[in-house]
Amino acid sequence: MGRVVLIGHSSGGHLALWAAQCHRSPLVSVALKPAAVVGLAPDSDLLKEFVRARESTETFMGCTPDERPEAYALADPMQLLPLGCKQLIVTGDDDTNTPTERTVEYAEAAVAAGDPVEMLQFKSLEDCAPVPDHFAVITVEHRIWPRILRAICSLVPGPDDRGGAKM
Repeated sequence: MGRVVLIGHSSGGHLALWAAQCHRSPLVSVALKPAAVVGLAPDSDLLKEFVRARESTETFMGCTPDERPEAYALADPMQLLPLGCKQLIVTGDDDTNTPTERTVEYAEAAVAAGDPVEMLQFKSLEDCAPVPDHFAVITVEHRIWPRILRAICSLVPGPDDRGGAKM
């Protein structure tokens, strides 16, 4: 159980980040405390997501932040920091679905709260062709995928305790 890593992309990244802290929530009876969590272009700040995509965030939450601020406080990874586990946060600079700036802000806030965070931010350079957009971080054929996979595998010790898990 000490090698469990939660991984999610986009709204699934939000859920992975949220689930990483459930072991300490009085509202959720979960015995699992993950070793690490991976957010691949995660929706990590629901208040900013509400401003950017009001209708979909309101549908997801069932309310607006003004109507039920306590619901957003319980569901927003940004407001739940520190999560208390290692985090790998991945973004591509050409992500128009989850703005890179927001992902970077989340990673910086997690570090400031005391969480160990590794940030992989892929830029639109020739060696990253095609451009690293919202879906590049989950595309195993993309040139950035081996680096993401190595970072994921390095989050927890392997079964022989001599370093990261094997790819």
